Amino acid sequence: MVDDVDAHHAGVRDAGAVIVYEPTDMPYGVREYCVRDLDDRLWAFMTTLG
Repeated sequence: MVDDVDAHHAGVRDAGAVIVYEPTDMPYGVREYCVRDLDDRLWAFMTTLG
């Protein structure tokens, strides 16, 4: 969980991370995006909606 998923995404994108999917409002109540790290591990970052 992060305080501001869009700001977090912008910083990660600007640092050159491989974005798997852009920030998206999910039906389960979070806004999240997903990236891969240098070891090809998948990470999801999110903020609670509402």
